[in-house]
Amino acid sequence: MTRWVANEAAVQQSRRAAFARERVACRAALATMLLVLLTASASCRRGSQTSDEQVEWLAVLDVKRAYQASAAGNPESLAAKQAYADAVADFLERHPSNARARQVYAELELEFARGLERSGRIDEAIQYYQNAVLRDPDDDSARSDLARALSLRFVGRDALAAIVRGMTREEVAARIGAPRPGWRRTLIRRGRESDCWYYRGENNAVAAVCFREGRVVATDYPQSVPVATVDVK
Repeated sequence: MTRWVANEAAVQQSRRAAFARERVACRAALATMLLVLLTASASCRRGSQTSDEQVEWLAVLDVKRAYQASAAGNPESLAAKQAYADAVADFLERHPSNARARQVYAELELEFARGLERSGRIDEAIQYYQNAVLRDPDDDSARSDLARALSLRFVGRDALAAIVRGMTREEVAARIGAPRPGWRRTLIRRGRESDCWYYRGENNAVAAVCFREGRVVATDYPQSVPVATVDVK
């Protein structure tokens, strides 16, 4: 009788141990399943976010195509460039970590600033160049653009002396830039018209370059910019 009781107790202890092992195994399996589910859920969320980001970027590329179509007919279309830049900027506000968008926006900002510079809007161009340098001080292209634009804010006597008769408008613009909007005048001397470009000179002076038939005929340091077409007697 005693041996039977002892055997029964051993059986019960063995069963309890087996049950405990099964319970631990079940808990481990449940933990593994939960981890798999959480990982899959996070992956789905990331996939959804990536998909949404891609859809938004495709919309930005649609704006780019519209800009390129406009630029084909008018390379200096600042309005089209601005629309594309705004689209990229809006995208960056929602996805600031997108490296491609950051790169595109930086390139657009410099391109837009160069367009402003070519149209004579030097001060506005300088602001864009300064923003680009502040964002990336190691951007040699932006630093070079900024230095050039700063040098064009004023036309000194030495710079004006480098403009000689016979130069084309393109050659003059390459050396001292284009005049600011509203700083071009037509002068009439002895019945002949001259197209004159005016610039800010040093010490509040004014520099002038006059063309006839597309070529430089004279340079000067007048006291001021004429208010309108002037008939010089």
